[in-house]
Amino acid sequence: MNRNMLIYATFKTKEDQETTIAKLNGLFYKGEKIACIAERPQKDPFAEKRGKRSREGDQGNAKRAKHTDPAVQGLSPEERITRAIEPLKLLPYDQQLKRKQDWVSHELKQITSLLSRNTLVPPWLPKQKAANNGHVCELLDILESPTQDAYRIKNEYSIGPGPESSPEVTVGFRLGMYKEGCVTIVSPEKCSIVPESSRHVAKVFQDFLRQSEVQYFDEYTHLGYWQTLTVRTPVAGGCMAVVQMQPQKLTEVEVEAEIEALRKYFVDGPGKDSGITSMYLNFNLDRYKVNLKSYYHVCGETHLHEKLLGLTYRISPDSFFQVNTAATERLYTTICDWCD
Repeated sequence: MNRNMLIYATFKTKEDQETTIAKLNGLFYKGEKIACIAERPQKDPFAEKRGKRSREGDQGNAKRAKHTDPAVQGLSPEERITRAIEPLKLLPYDQQLKRKQDWVSHELKQITSLLSRNTLVPPWLPKQKAANNGHVCELLDILESPTQDAYRIKNEYSIGPGPESSPEVTVGFRLGMYKEGCVTIVSPEKCSIVPESSRHVAKVFQDFLRQSEVQYFDEYTHLGYWQTLTVRTPVAGGCMAVVQMQPQKLTEVEVEAEIEALRKYFVDGPGKDSGITSMYLNFNLDRYKVNLKSYYHVCGETHLHEKLLGLTYRISPDSFFQVNTAATERLYTTICDWCD
């Protein structure tokens, strides 16, 4: 069978799968007869890992500890998440740049190699490689960022269970990937590239969740609501918090109740000193067919503003903007210099 003619489809229920197979089997498409087969579902990686740990017990814990990366042995979850978010943090900045330059050089040589294997090799390629140290084009040195700490003006935090030492609902970064069986969330308090104002908002929102009766969204069971918190803190000032929920079967009335709960907590309650100047509630509508809007304005300003090379940009809750303003200004300035 030609694998290029295979299509995989995923269904929410077995009934949907069986109905689709019955309707498609035997139909013809572009002269080919369609044959549908029910494939065995892939095991959920988190469930598989959890089951394995349960079976192995203490012996498995000892085995995992033995094979843990020595670089993270003995580190707290907060220190481990910092290593994951800032993998080059322990190197001096000039060595970080050299490491990145080497990575880019390697990837560019890979691209050059692919071009060389093409049956229609461009006649200019050998000359370019000879002139540019084996690269298809000139590779300039990486420019230093004017700021190396607390520069991320946009941070997206996950919401979920904390580490075993503190399993309550936590707002922060995930310690590993779901496909590796990890759903643990760790506080960003020791991540130096995240501004203190952003980390503070994450902590205050975490306090809100811990007193809320509405549960966070469980990646394994797909139950619950609170999913992510995105915090924007532009250099020009202001702070926007965008809270994402899974809508499940919420009605407009229930949504308004949650908006009022957020407004009460962050305008008049314990969260009024969080520094938030704009807040939105966002619903992930990709998976659910519900009669809801994507964004609901909760409180504060409707937009933020950021200055870049003398220009002022209006930032919406769903707009794209570079996360390092100072480095972006240097990038655009360099491009302007090339154009002069």
